[in-house]
This record gives sequence, structure tokens and C-alpha cells, in this order.
Amino acid sequence: MKPLGSLLFETTEMKADECVLYAKVCKKNGMTPEETLLEIHAIDEMLILIKIESLSMAMSRTPTGRLRRNHLLSDQIERRVQILIDDEKLLKQTISC
Repeated sequence: MKPLGSLLFETTEMKADECVLYAKVCKKNGMTPEETLLEIHAIDEMLILIKIESLSMAMSRTPTGRLRRNHLLSDQIERRVQILIDDEKLLKQTISC
């Protein structure tokens, strides 16, 4: 089975061409390579969380038949975004010193 991720960018879910495209967009937006790599890894980890959730949890439905929102996944993604924000702040402090 062909691996999904990229060995070059050390990702599990994002392919190399996706990482390169994202890096080009980040460069155009004025981000540093370090910030870009932080974001690539954060996105990759969030994609892993979504994949694990979809594999491990069958679609649960409410009594009326609607799909139930998975609050655990939302909380995990929110925590990962907060970690990314904290990492970027730390990186900027390190660069400015």
C-alpha cells in the first residue's frame, strides 16, 4: 500500500504536492518557513484526528434521525488550533530576541 503522507515534510495525511502548494501560498502571504512548517504539521494532525474519529465512531443519530455532532472532535480540533497559535507566538518571540 502506497503511503499517504510525505517523507519530505514528515506528514501522515498531507501529500508532498499538497504541502508544496500550501508552502507557496504561505510564502506569498509573507510567512516564514518555520511558521509554514508549524501550520503544515498542525493541519496534518487535525486531518489525522478527523480520520480517527470517522473510523472509530459510527455516525450516531439523534432520536429524530439527524446526525449527532461530535463535540469531542470539535474540542480536540480547537485544542490543536490553540497549540498552533501558542507555537506561532513562541516562534515570533524567539525570532525577535
